[in-house]
Amino acid sequence: NDDGITFDPRIAGVVFDPLDVVSLTGAIDQGEPVSIAIGTDGSFVFDPPLPRDGSADGIRIAHIEARNSMGIVSKFEVSFTLDTALPLAPSLMLSAASGVVSSQTSNASRVTLLGTTDPGLGVTLVQTAAKALASNEGTFQFTSVPLNLGNNNFTAIATDVAGNIAQTLVTIQRVDTAGAMDP
Repeated sequence: NDDGITFDPRIAGVVFDPLDVVSLTGAIDQGEPVSIAIGTDGSFVFDPPLPRDGSADGIRIAHIEARNSMGIVSKFEVSFTLDTALPLAPSLMLSAASGVVSSQTSNASRVTLLGTTDPGLGVTLVQTAAKALASNEGTFQFTSVPLNLGNNNFTAIATDVAGNIAQTLVTIQRVDTAGAMDP
C-alpha cells in the first residue's frame, strides 16, 4: 500500500550491485540488525521480528543495509505505521421497513440491512459484493438485498486502512406470508 499504514510489516524488494551484494541486514528502529536472505535474482523479504499482537503497533522505521564485495555499504530506510488491531466486527440486522415478521425474519423478497462497525471503515456484503462506507457514527446500510425463501446467510466484512478485517455471519430468514407487500 502507499499510505504507509499496514498490518504486515514485511518489506520486499530487490538489491543489485555490479560488484555483488555480499550481505543484507535489516533492523527496526534501534534494534539489532538481522541477516536477510538474498535470492539469486537479488530479491529479498525482510520480515521484522515484531509481535503482531498490538504491542508493537505505532510508527516504525526499518533500516536496511546492503554491503558489496568491496565493503561499500548502501543504506535505506522505510518508515511505516504498524496497526494490527482488528476493527469492530460489523453487525447486520433488518431495517424496520423491510417486512419484518420477527427478529432477523422478513416476508419481503428485497430488504435493507443496517449495520454498525468502527467509523469510516469500508464494509462489504460478500454475497452481493455490495460495498458501503460506515458513517462518522459507524453506521452503514445495504439496500435492495435479495432474499430467497428460507434461510439466507450473509457475511459482512469490515476493513480498516491497515488492511485488518473483521467479519460477521448473519442468517436472515424469508418466510412466505400471503398478501405481503415488498418494501
